[in-house]
Amino acid sequence: AVGLTVVAAVVCAVVVTTTAAQNGALLPRVLFKEQLDIEASPGALCNDGSPGAYYFARADPAALAPGEAPSARWLIYLHGGFQCWDNASCACRVATSPELISSEGWPTTALATGVLQQLRGWNVVTVGYCSSDSWIGDGRRAAGLVFNGRRILEATLDQLSARHGFTAATRVLIGGCSAGGRGALYNLDHACERVRLFARKATGGAERAPPRCEGLVDAGWWSEGEPTAAQRAQGVPSLEEVAEAAVACYGPAAAPRELPLAFGKPTAVARSPSDSVCGECSALAANPSHCLLGPTCAQHTRTHYFLAQSQYDSFAGGFALGTAPPHGAGTLGRAPAGWEDGSVLAERAREQRVAYSGEWRQAWAAAQRSGEGLSGVFATTCYSHCLSTSGAWFRATAGGRTAADVFESWLDSGSELAIDDCSDGIAGGLECSRNCPYQPIDQPCACDVRTSPASTKEAEKQCGDGSCCASTLGAGR
Repeated sequence: AVGLTVVAAVVCAVVVTTTAAQNGALLPRVLFKEQLDIEASPGALCNDGSPGAYYFARADPAALAPGEAPSARWLIYLHGGFQCWDNASCACRVATSPELISSEGWPTTALATGVLQQLRGWNVVTVGYCSSDSWIGDGRRAAGLVFNGRRILEATLDQLSARHGFTAATRVLIGGCSAGGRGALYNLDHACERVRLFARKATGGAERAPPRCEGLVDAGWWSEGEPTAAQRAQGVPSLEEVAEAAVACYGPAAAPRELPLAFGKPTAVARSPSDSVCGECSALAANPSHCLLGPTCAQHTRTHYFLAQSQYDSFAGGFALGTAPPHGAGTLGRAPAGWEDGSVLAERAREQRVAYSGEWRQAWAAAQRSGEGLSGVFATTCYSHCLSTSGAWFRATAGGRTAADVFESWLDSGSELAIDDCSDGIAGGLECSRNCPYQPIDQPCACDVRTSPASTKEAEKQCGDGSCCASTLGAGR
């Protein structure tokens, strides 16, 4: 199925159990659903045309700094749930994951833990994911669906400003995990520019320090990587190919569009570089789909952000390998069957780790020189995906420190690098970090529609408006 182990349900990013942090037991926060006002933001629609929605909890007064206003600090957190990229994958998503293409039936409340629980002095907003586009869709129709991820994010910021005092923010984090983490990264410069514009308009031009706006990207870094021959034989594309097809299918249009009603009377405006994906990347790149890959996106993103991701990310691993190592494979003292040193699975896993850690170190070093971009990294060797939405945020370690500790330090210092270099386990150090969660995602791409030519042809017939995505992608498809 398309749904992922930790990001399948609509409130997946926030439904977890109570945990304990270093400063004592913390109870989950309760967030309340608010539907987006479609009259004010007509494009803020899910794939099926239902209104987008978010969940909201105000800052805990007891956790505010002395003299701090309740509307000072905000975390805007985007839900995940992978995406679709062509006719067959979108038909599969409609058939198997209706909660990811529609807001119909979403619950009225949600519970939040992990980083959302840690930031009790912050107003927390989790934005429901129903656009299937990793938050880059800007109104294009394809495969019988409408893709509005970016418009839903924009409308959420507009509505928070109109109803909840968001214009008074002094510090804002745009975050998310999995597809939500990628969406946060892809939209970071654009969203932060919007936040600053709200602040300027609220003061009527009076002098005021602009709000500090940064990013929190959890498991949102994609890299190039070839699936195994077995995966290729089943029609599984590479993540690079998914990115290329996604941009062709529903990537942001280059044409001018209107500013939202929140700014007053709509006025047609040309796009600025920050309106593109990853800062000015997609506006300048020869191949805009490369902007959806972490190394290229990092080169163009100016806003500071914190990245939390395992070097053995289980989504990327499951996608490329089609299987997960047994739990504890890195600490058993012997290689499990199929994961012996030198085997295809072990070597591909090792390649993923080397590529990720190298890319993150390079991007972090570049940010230290430029003062822009990736300024914080927390990278375990766990076989996991999305730490920030569970108790593992307070337990898993890199360099002997938990994600919560490293993140809190980054909030204060603006610069942190915690990448585990342990290498005493199977497959080059798998699970040699302490307190690792085990979150296998064996077949995130699996779907009968994807592998059946007859079903693919049927999906193409049902596109409806004739603006179908490309139906051929990658070897074996």
